[in-house]
Amino acid sequence: MKDGLLLVERIILESLSTGEKSLEELIKDTGLRKNLLLSLISNLYQDHIILREGNTYLLNEENKKNWLPKVNSKESVRGEIKELFLTMVNNHFEDLEYRSCGLKMKKIHVNKRDEKILQAHFKNLHDFVENLEKYPDKKAKSPTYEKKVIFWGQSDYGSLIETSLVAC
Repeated sequence: MKDGLLLVERIILESLSTGEKSLEELIKDTGLRKNLLLSLISNLYQDHIILREGNTYLLNEENKKNWLPKVNSKESVRGEIKELFLTMVNNHFEDLEYRSCGLKMKKIHVNKRDEKILQAHFKNLHDFVENLEKYPDKKAKSPTYEKKVIFWGQSDYGSLIETSLVAC
């Protein structure tokens, strides 16, 4: 792990966070091909993030204080969000009959009253998503790769323009 995790590495850690798994269980839970999974496991093992005990893999809880801050650092999470968002944008514009993602964006003027209503809707969405995470029976029934990735938020157009100019 140089500058954080790749998405494919993150899904392995998310899978193992629910408990130890065999290689076959990891394949089923992550949806990754065996050869790719073995390569990624090797990297995570070398970075002392996961351990192998017999035929199962598990998170290295004893070394967690060394790897978890790197995995969850601001830069690592920023990279993950960028990778997820870029992939979602690319998937949205693929010419597919069935799209696995829905992406909507609008640039609109909002008055003070509508801005309060918009903020209330964001809070409701946030609360709804937070409550979904509280039901462990739903998490246990489906593989990690079937999780939904949801983005929401808003920003002033001018702020985004200024930030994009600084990045150039």
